[in-house]
Amino acid sequence: MTTFASVSSLPLAYTSGDKCDPNNEYCIYERSYFDKSTSAGNLASEQVTFETSDEGTVKVQIEVFGCGHVNKDATEGQESGLLGLGVGDGNLPNLVKQLGSKFSYCIGNINDPQYQYNELSLGNGAIMEGDSTTLETYRGLYYLDVQGISVGEKKLQIDPLVFKRGLMDQGGVIIDSGTTLAPLKEEVYVPLQNEVESLMAGKLERVSNPEFFCYAGYVERDLTGFPVVTLQFSGGAQLGLDTNSMFFQLTADVLCMAIIKSSPDMNGLSIIGVLAQQSYNIGYDIKQGKIFFQRIECSALQSLV
Repeated sequence: MTTFASVSSLPLAYTSGDKCDPNNEYCIYERSYFDKSTSAGNLASEQVTFETSDEGTVKVQIEVFGCGHVNKDATEGQESGLLGLGVGDGNLPNLVKQLGSKFSYCIGNINDPQYQYNELSLGNGAIMEGDSTTLETYRGLYYLDVQGISVGEKKLQIDPLVFKRGLMDQGGVIIDSGTTLAPLKEEVYVPLQNEVESLMAGKLERVSNPEFFCYAGYVERDLTGFPVVTLQFSGGAQLGLDTNSMFFQLTADVLCMAIIKSSPDMNGLSIIGVLAQQSYNIGYDIKQGKIFFQRIECSALQSLV
């Protein structure tokens, strides 16, 4: 039995800019993201069947979601779709709220297409383990309370106020699984870049690049022993970036920092992207305003369920 249906009208409270066809056949949506990727299609409803942790199934009615027909990533490729896990703004319907306001995901190596253990858990099945810190939802984004950054045992000299969102909504640090790299505002990026440059001096040769901070070399071979870069949060939670999270292979013989300087149009916003989240299970508890970081091999998650 088909349970998919196009949504033909929207409540008056729904003011996102989505438009409904004059003939009331369907409503359309368009979305764009920080990394310039886009998604467009029609709004729909669907009864979705999920697997549960005890190997059963549960049916959940999704009242409104976007069914993407034209999805483009930042590199001009064609993606099959995009799963939005944002909380939206105001009273707008979104998947997270409709699925219990809790979710968790574990990300292994995003560069390994054979890796089988990446996992997304929704609702009561979400895994909330490890240390937690404050999670603030504002204008549909997930803001974190960053306190500082360390490289190995050395804490960088960065004023903690630099990480805060300002009175005019500028700045702040968000976590986003849809952004690949980690753009940081200049006051955060420069001290980190300087420390990396100091550690690389005399070991690897700098390579000029207009977008990234790069060296000649291969991540797996040439960065053995490079210290872990740690993001420190209020409450004692930490997110550690090893070399595969801190750097990426741009070409066969050039590696670059996966941390970049945020662009002027981001208004001082910093983003913790998906590369920085590898080797962690990250749990979002929207109602409690908490996010959990547990460093773990994703294949070991089944023992926690």
